[in-house]
Amino acid sequence: MRGKALKRSAVTITALVAVALLGGALGCGGVELQARGYLEAAHEEGLKVTKNIEKLSKITATAKPENIEEIRKLYIEFVGQIGAVKISAEETKSEYEKVLKLEDVEKYKEFADLQIKALDELINEMGFIGELYTLYNKVDEDRAAGRPIDEITVSNQTKELIVKIGKADEEIAKVKKDAADIGDELNLPFLKEKK
Repeated sequence: MRGKALKRSAVTITALVAVALLGGALGCGGVELQARGYLEAAHEEGLKVTKNIEKLSKITATAKPENIEEIRKLYIEFVGQIGAVKISAEETKSEYEKVLKLEDVEKYKEFADLQIKALDELINEMGFIGELYTLYNKVDEDRAAGRPIDEITVSNQTKELIVKIGKADEEIAKVKKDAADIGDELNLPFLKEKK
């Protein structure tokens, strides 16, 4: 009797160890699948950012205001669209931040962190672009009202903002390239679909 009980115990222990090992292996895969799911959701949110940037580009590309009222209307539309880009970027960041809370998925975290950095730069860049358009709007309003314009100050502020926008663009491109390299390493299919 004792021998059978001991044998059953050994079989039970072996089975429990196998289940624990298998569960551990599946658990790691589960976390990895969860990370991939979060990244895919963030990617889908990121498509909204892209669409909002495209809308912003259309506003500037097609704008040909002929009077101060049209300039004001354009300015309001432009500022609203900058806000839409910022909001969609923040929503995308929150999806990437979910990955940062996971354990044992360091490459996925690295990818998410780079995407967050790119989004932070984009948000900063939108702020600079907004400042630039606010400056242009003020110049147009001053001109329409017959107020003097300090062209040197306007020129200096414009140059400063253009430099900041350029630096943000460069940083975004660098970070996105680094993220794309990690994305290739992780074989994230949703990144390849839209290329």
